[in-house]
Amino acid sequence: MKVSDVLAEALVRRGVRHVFCVMGDGNLDLLTALAARGVELVHARHEQNATAMADGYTRAGRGFGVCCVTQGPGLTQTATSLLVARRARSPVLLIAGDTPREDRHHIQNFDQRAFAEATAGAVLDLRTPQTLGEDLRLVFRHLGSGRGPLVLNAPLDVQLSPAHEVPWEREGARTWSGVPPKAMIDRAIFLLTRASRPALLAGRGALGAQTQLAELADRLGAPIATSLLAKGLLASHPLTVGVSGGLGSSLAERHLGEADCVLAVGASLNTWTTRNGTLLTGAEVIQIDSDPDSLGDHFPGALQLAGDAALTLDAILGSPALGSARDGQRRDTLEKLIAAGAVAAIEFRDGKGTLDPRRVMVGLDHALEESRFVVSDGGHFCAFPCQLLTVTTPDRFVFAPSFGCIGQGLGIAIGASFARPGQRVTLVAGDGSFLMNIQELETAVRYRVPLTVVVLNDQGLGQEFHTLRAKGLPPESALIPTPDLGGVAEGFGAEGHLVTDLPGLSAMMAAISATSAAEGPVVFDVRTNPAVVSEAAAAIFDTMRPAVSRQNSGR
Repeated sequence: MKVSDVLAEALVRRGVRHVFCVMGDGNLDLLTALAARGVELVHARHEQNATAMADGYTRAGRGFGVCCVTQGPGLTQTATSLLVARRARSPVLLIAGDTPREDRHHIQNFDQRAFAEATAGAVLDLRTPQTLGEDLRLVFRHLGSGRGPLVLNAPLDVQLSPAHEVPWEREGARTWSGVPPKAMIDRAIFLLTRASRPALLAGRGALGAQTQLAELADRLGAPIATSLLAKGLLASHPLTVGVSGGLGSSLAERHLGEADCVLAVGASLNTWTTRNGTLLTGAEVIQIDSDPDSLGDHFPGALQLAGDAALTLDAILGSPALGSARDGQRRDTLEKLIAAGAVAAIEFRDGKGTLDPRRVMVGLDHALEESRFVVSDGGHFCAFPCQLLTVTTPDRFVFAPSFGCIGQGLGIAIGASFARPGQRVTLVAGDGSFLMNIQELETAVRYRVPLTVVVLNDQGLGQEFHTLRAKGLPPESALIPTPDLGGVAEGFGAEGHLVTDLPGLSAMMAAISATSAAEGPVVFDVRTNPAVVSEAAAAIFDTMRPAVSRQNSGR
């Protein structure tokens, strides 16, 4: 066997059933070996999207996603998707062919290690046939560590070399599961019990500690907010107030802003979640995270507890210092306040031949099945699905632009579809983000992917349009008309629709409710009113306008 055969066999033994790829000289032997072992190769049209598909696959809860690209430009095309996966700590394995080690003048030769370190943040080499066993153990150890993506650099001459015997021991994932020192636990309990208005803030690092979070909220009488990446966590709990931050709910913002002590579990406390720290200004902050390096990264003043979320909360709950449950009156009062503030009326603003995007999202929320899986791409529009679409668990919602980019959604949604056979995936995109990678619609058609795409089409670059207006600059350069995207979808072989009015919207919702998971991709081009500004964007502009005014006045 060649090294490429052993690598393929190792992946199969680890449960890999799908590999997302674009074929080239540097990976065609490996791809052939994978296909011969029953792995389904999903051939994308662009390496950025092959990597995004692997990211979507793993975010849909199916272990680690695998993509495979060729050397040189095949790897450079993956940059944005690797950075997105890195920001989301998504365990994506990108296997990149590399030019033969002795061929320094190969046209596709460049420093792939430096590129991988700058994007994925982690890279390993297939060094020699003799070190293959150790190299593979290091790869799988990283993927089980929770540290995000990894690029496996695979020089072609190593891939094609005869393989030495490789032991097939299967190492379990090595995750650090420590508990902070007792003194730190006691200090956290002291801060929580002396607080009159404690609150909990959960991120994706708390997904394995939901039982403990619910019990702690009940005992403290504390509201539970989440980061955007943990949207849907404890969704049915009566003390849940939704997503915190600029793309979240006013309910979460109000309760966090009033808290005098906030316990953050598995959440980075980044600027989006905390509104640049302003939501936590009046609170003592306690942060629990299994990654010691991330503690205090955004909020250095927090009490920092390095430990596994579930085990650390078990230690807090089991300590006599926490005491018994508080008087139920605060909890009952809080539940009533949350229930009263959970539903806010929206005054819709439809235009001529356009619909209010909020109306579209409210309708979509009613039309989708309860077990929906939703992906949101990036752009001005993304506040609407983030705030108005509900999910029952965090593993049913993916926020694609964790690098602040647009265009990742389609690839991520396709990958998620492969991870969840028998379930339809819904992607909400803008016209700019959808058109950026629309070629992958052909991939979705070719594989009959059960995908519904709702394009909130404001005929331009929405965020840039509103930003130009806020700065007092002519916004017209951000207006970019699009063709009928439903018709374009039909050209790719998908089902397509153009929606411009309320009867069309009603027909769209009826079609979505009736669409089965076996019917392939459907695209709805929904023309939306560009005058509707999201709350998140409006908040940014409220801080921007005074600065622009001072600049224009020379002060």
